[in-house]
Amino acid sequence: MVLGAALLGLVFLMVQKIWAQHGPSPQPSIWVVPGTVVSKGSDVTIFCRTLPGVPTVRLARLAPSTVWYDGTPQGAQEVFEFSLQNITQSNAGVYFCAYFNGSQWSRNSNKLELVMTGIYNSKPFLTVDSGPQGISERNVTLLCHTHHSFDIFISAEVEMTPFPRACSHQDHSASPSPL
Repeated sequence: MVLGAALLGLVFLMVQKIWAQHGPSPQPSIWVVPGTVVSKGSDVTIFCRTLPGVPTVRLARLAPSTVWYDGTPQGAQEVFEFSLQNITQSNAGVYFCAYFNGSQWSRNSNKLELVMTGIYNSKPFLTVDSGPQGISERNVTLLCHTHHSFDIFISAEVEMTPFPRACSHQDHSASPSPL
């Protein structure tokens, strides 16, 4: 049993040395559970998949200032968990992970944007602009009204379309021009 563990450790060290000699380490992957859009005060777990047996895994948040969390995987662990509790505006943002392979840092994973909802008490509401063709036509414009100025809107059809779907922002605050 001890010989098997020692042999496995030797294989991991050789693999790391080969990768260090032949270019950059493979890019880690990142994902979050329950998802990238969470309500204020929720808990999330961000996962980083790395090479087995790396000594350090780093989760970094870019905005508003760079903050990182270092972790030490146990043994040949490939997936590392970072638990974030009570999500607020201060810990929402863009995250990525990287790992140290013993001689250098890997490339960063793809970026993961953690978006928090529930900041504003007033809810937006939709109205329908059916245009000159009338409401019976298939093409209608949905107008989103809010009590705040936003640049990004997310819309979803309940149980019909995957969430989220981005919408364009148009300034409807100007009064209509006379005919």
